[in-house]
Amino acid sequence: MNAFLISLLKYFKITLKDLETRVNTRSFVDLKRPYDLSDFQNFISKLIDVKNSGDKLVIYGDYDVDGISATAILKSTFDQIGLKSGFYIPNRYIDGYGLTKTRIDDFKSKEYKYILTVDNGISAIDSIQYANSLGIEVIVVDHHEPSEKIKDVSKFVFHQSLSKFTTYNCSAASLSYFIAAYLLNKDIEYFATLAGLAVFSDVMPMIENNLIFAKLALKFLSQYHFSNLSYLLNNKYSLNYDDLTFYLIPALNATGRISNDVLSTNNVCRFLLSFSPDKVTSLGDRILAFNEKRKNIVSQLKKEDNKCFSTSHAQAFIIDGSLSGISGLLANRYMRDAKMPTLVLMPNEKNQETYVGSIRSFKPYSLTKFISQNRNSFIDIGGHELASGFTIYKNKSFQIITSFLSDMEKYYLLNPDYDEEYIDITLNDLNTENFQIYSKFMPFGNCFEKPKFKIEVSKDDLIISKNKKAVFAYSSDKTGKLVYFGDPSFLDSVPGDSVSFIGTLEEEYFNKNITICLKCHEYIS
Repeated sequence: MNAFLISLLKYFKITLKDLETRVNTRSFVDLKRPYDLSDFQNFISKLIDVKNSGDKLVIYGDYDVDGISATAILKSTFDQIGLKSGFYIPNRYIDGYGLTKTRIDDFKSKEYKYILTVDNGISAIDSIQYANSLGIEVIVVDHHEPSEKIKDVSKFVFHQSLSKFTTYNCSAASLSYFIAAYLLNKDIEYFATLAGLAVFSDVMPMIENNLIFAKLALKFLSQYHFSNLSYLLNNKYSLNYDDLTFYLIPALNATGRISNDVLSTNNVCRFLLSFSPDKVTSLGDRILAFNEKRKNIVSQLKKEDNKCFSTSHAQAFIIDGSLSGISGLLANRYMRDAKMPTLVLMPNEKNQETYVGSIRSFKPYSLTKFISQNRNSFIDIGGHELASGFTIYKNKSFQIITSFLSDMEKYYLLNPDYDEEYIDITLNDLNTENFQIYSKFMPFGNCFEKPKFKIEVSKDDLIISKNKKAVFAYSSDKTGKLVYFGDPSFLDSVPGDSVSFIGTLEEEYFNKNITICLKCHEYIS
């Protein structure tokens, strides 16, 4: 058996049979469906009743990729079956998260009899009760942690665990997919692509249905090149999972992160519903413009210009910015730069007495205990053990920061010998045959993280770039390349004749040539 394959199997702690199952799980027939569940059937019956009544229903989504995709799936489906529906994507800075009484009043004035919340609503007990008091019935599709009272205020809820569908978390878009497929009595490739994008955007566990949708997203986008989604990718023909994760999803998310205009957030959903060249171009250009603005804002915000609190193994920032929607992006960036768990707080545009916050971490620094111990200090919070978003009152900020820094320090003390696991390879392992093996393990994600590789290279084999901002090394046949991004002056302080670099594998295309590249941002002396 190939030594590179053996190393990957050992790293992921799976067998060759497990890998074969993972590789072969990739079609509609592999999906576990909720069609026999009572909650699902009740939900479907309700939608059919709404359709037959002729009354209007509004889909109330969310401003991230999952919520917008779920809204687009359901809106398109309802249009096809003749259910009268509208949709509304709330604005982070105007509406905040979730169903609000202000919007309920607006829906009442427009004579909507039903509200279908997607990717929110599962804990909006007060708002649902308010809607009920106005004669508006609320039905819920969601994957977030449910309120114990949700079934008391809404009789029609489709939720992966409450409905006994899955034991793992899955996106609202994937739940909406099954509603669509059932009502239309067919599988829709475009809808499956949107559900797959939500798997990546919401960092769902990369298992079972989530894995299938993730694979279908790349398969169908590569096969059909949907005009709207392809436009955001500059109509790139050959696609990989990184194109979805690092280009398409951030572009779709950008508007919701930085725009304070309700029309803009709703236009992202309209974009997902549009395929005519004129609409794709006009709406797509607006999305790309917001994405460029988002990138510029993030790159110009310097952490040293803000309040910083740090220990040896964690850091926290209070940032005096006006776009709290980028707090997660900043937390990610600062965590990568310092290689330590990071908390970021930014003023909440909706309520000047509160902060919007984001935390990003990595193994073994779990956020679970910290969140549990401080649950009563958060106004709201959501996420998982390595990434979380929340809102707190400003007078609780130093308590939260102190608790976070302290908790991360305790994690280090309890795991002083923790070493991140790497796969040891050589420069000559960077070849096409091994990358094809590596590709069989894709897609990577939550619960199946992208592996890091370690290569030890002789200093004599290293090439410093002309601008002195990178270091290179090549395999003997020049088809494999290591590149380290950073100031090469560190080499003078590294003892010995060699240095080890840590990085991830990618295929690099240039002039129709393919190079297998290990892209590195870390080194070990």
